[in-house]
Amino acid sequence: MKGLVVLAKEPVPGSVKTRLTPPLSPADAARIAEAFLLDALAQYAALSVDVRLYYAGRWRYGRESLQGASIHKQGGGSLGNRLCHACSDTASRGYRRIVVIGTDHPSLPTAWISDAFARLEAENSAVIGPTADGGFYLLGMNPYAPVAFAGRFSHSGVFKETHARLVRGWNQVHSLPPWYDVDCAADLERLRDDLGRQEGCERTRKVLEMV
Repeated sequence: MKGLVVLAKEPVPGSVKTRLTPPLSPADAARIAEAFLLDALAQYAALSVDVRLYYAGRWRYGRESLQGASIHKQGGGSLGNRLCHACSDTASRGYRRIVVIGTDHPSLPTAWISDAFARLEAENSAVIGPTADGGFYLLGMNPYAPVAFAGRFSHSGVFKETHARLVRGWNQVHSLPPWYDVDCAADLERLRDDLGRQEGCERTRKVLEMV
C-alpha cells in the first residue's frame, strides 16, 4: 500500500508564513497559506496513492476540499515528533511505501512525487528531496522507521543529517532534484515566475494577483 502523508496546519493570521510578513500582511500571508494547502490537496489527488492529511487546527473548508484525502489530527511537540506520529500512524494501517510531504511548494512537479513512490518499490529503500535552504521537501521510506526523524529540525543542516541517517538505516537511498519551499519574499517572487510558465495552482494564482 502507498500512503502520501501530508502535514499542514490551519492558516490563522499571525501563525503561518510569518517570514513573508513583511512584505505581506498577516492576513495576506494566511490567504497564501490557505491557497497553498487547497492547491496541494488538488495536486496530490491526481496521484494513484492514498492521501492522508495530518492537520493541526480546525478544518473549515468542507469534505469536498479534501479532494478525497482522509483527515487526521496532527500530533503535538516538535516537528520530528509530529512527523513520527503521522508516519507511525500510517504504517500501523498497513502502508509500506510512505512518503511525507508538506504544502509549501505549489509549483513542485507532480511527476517528482510519483517518482518518489517508484523509487520505493524495492524493500528497504528511502528517497529524499532537498530544498535550497538545506532542508527537504519530501521524504519517503519502505518500510517506515522513526530513526528517520531522530535529529533536530529547522536549521541549514537538516538535509545532510537526515540523508546520513537514511544511509545508515536503509539499503538504497535515492535523492530527487532540489526544489524550494515558499518561505520568504524571494521565494514568493520565484513562485510568481514559475507559475507564469506552468498550469494549475488556481487558488494560489488568484491570491498572488491580490497581494
